[in-house]
Amino acid sequence: MKFGEILDDYLQRNNMIKNEVLRELDIDRSTFYQILNSKRLPTEMVFKKLLSFFNLTAIEYELFLAAYETERVGDRLSRQRSFVRECLRVIGSGDNDRAYVSNESGIGNEKLFEHVFNAKGTQRIDFYMPIPLMRKLGIYELFEKNENSDDIVFRHIIAFSRKFNIEEFSSANDFCDYLNLLLNNNMRLEVYYSDEDNSHEYVNGLIFPYYVITDSCCLMISQDGSDVFLSEDLELTKKYRDNFDKLIEKMSILIVMLSEKESLVKTIEENEKCRLFNINYFPGVSYMANDELISKYFPEEEVPFIKWHSSIFQKHLVKEFNTMAGIEYFKKTGLIREPSFMLQGKKEDVDTVISNLQRRIHNNLEIINTDFIPVSDNWSVSVISDKSIMLVPYLTNENIICIQEPTIVESFTDFFENIGDFGLLVENPDI
Repeated sequence: MKFGEILDDYLQRNNMIKNEVLRELDIDRSTFYQILNSKRLPTEMVFKKLLSFFNLTAIEYELFLAAYETERVGDRLSRQRSFVRECLRVIGSGDNDRAYVSNESGIGNEKLFEHVFNAKGTQRIDFYMPIPLMRKLGIYELFEKNENSDDIVFRHIIAFSRKFNIEEFSSANDFCDYLNLLLNNNMRLEVYYSDEDNSHEYVNGLIFPYYVITDSCCLMISQDGSDVFLSEDLELTKKYRDNFDKLIEKMSILIVMLSEKESLVKTIEENEKCRLFNINYFPGVSYMANDELISKYFPEEEVPFIKWHSSIFQKHLVKEFNTMAGIEYFKKTGLIREPSFMLQGKKEDVDTVISNLQRRIHNNLEIINTDFIPVSDNWSVSVISDKSIMLVPYLTNENIICIQEPTIVESFTDFFENIGDFGLLVENPDI
């Protein structure tokens, strides 16, 4: 449906009087009816007025925005931006309700998979299979149940049947499922994919094209997952692992896990000419700390690293995004929450930080409207423009998720460079 059709339908379903909407939008009658009849699009200002005037649900908001963007910037860019919003919802909400349909095949292979996943002493598990097949076989649930996952390196080559394309629903939905899996499990994971069509042709074996390999066995899986064969022949297992290692060399990196926050800061430092977008539920200490406050609050042994960390972030052309709830929490408690630490600030310092935040509004700080895009209080998001996306958990240095797939990074970069167009920011926040 076109934007005008969606608008007209919304007005009718909600029994809204068009003259009242006209007065609120402050546009002439002719322009309004041209919009309703899909003869023109509203300006960005009028579009944002519409969004704020209507009491839209998140689903209705997405419907309006997707239609508006499709007509304004084209289908490709609209789909990419819709994909980014869905990713942000997954990150912001935890999205534990995403359906992981397990064991549709009903062939009773659960014990085989549990045997592979829970074998003692396993240090590495390699996968070659599509994401839908992982869902079908219940492998997501096995990740969640595995008590030894912290000690195992998981490597996954995603066997996309076609070239990975976030503009297609299946690819985008698969990626969001995978993202949800990572956000809800402590895993050491490397994810690869082929950027060519029909990547499964690399694999030897027509009956069992997909497989799972551990240090001691190999699980071979048919195309639809209905047949699974377990081999504990070490020679055969070695052949499959050698084949997997050769495949890795031909693959592109989709996701890699970083184990230390210092790795994140170094990555940002190496790309100091790139723009940086940071999305934090709470105000970020990196942009409000000075040497005096750092020396006042941090243990002496951590001061050099924190000063280095803060200087790296402040050198960048940075845009930070916070939430009103996170700022109110900080004002009320004085707690500074950052990845790897939490500090209690004194009232006079809290007041100073709040004053700094007020000065930064609409300069290098914006407040996200969480009615439409939830922001996680467990994960910070850093987008290094056109380079990488980092998801950093609060209060730990472990399991930083680094996304490097070019089209995903490009989509996130475009989204945050143009976020002011989407009605996602609080226009006049009362900090």
